[in-house]
Amino acid sequence: LLEAHERKVPVVVFASHLRRNQSYFGWMRAFWKRALSPVFAWHVQSEGSRALLQGWLGDRVKISGDTRADRVLQVAESPVDGPLTRNPETRCVVVAGSTWRPDELHWRNWLNADPVGVQLVIVPHEVNAKRIDEVRRLFPEAVCWSERAHTPVADARVLIRSEEHTSEL
Repeated sequence: LLEAHERKVPVVVFASHLRRNQSYFGWMRAFWKRALSPVFAWHVQSEGSRALLQGWLGDRVKISGDTRADRVLQVAESPVDGPLTRNPETRCVVVAGSTWRPDELHWRNWLNADPVGVQLVIVPHEVNAKRIDEVRRLFPEAVCWSERAHTPVADARVLIRSEEHTSEL
């Protein structure tokens, strides 16, 4: 941080969650206060985190929340009526979000155990052609969301989010 400050590179910290028992606020408080002073803006998740930094950084501390958690809560609270909920044999839709290959291997093994009435939606962390191809090789029976106009997704046991922006999953 001090190097960035010396080079006049603005530093912005996002989605921080701080606790009073962290080293920043212990016996090395003076060191950390100096080390963190070059931070241009600090976006924290909660009022508690803001209060801990307010004395050091003043109005450079903003509550932004955890945007990932905020979005998940927003989606979870929305009513669901779409192509995934229209198959009466599907009792449960499992959405595996922000997945990497090790996650996908886990989900493939779980699916091979043959849970009945379950539809698995894989949402790779990186949504690009290479990653979609990798996921398709793991789940050859999968239907890509981008194919939904030509393939009924309600009947698919595995669905892969294959578009950069898909809000109607």
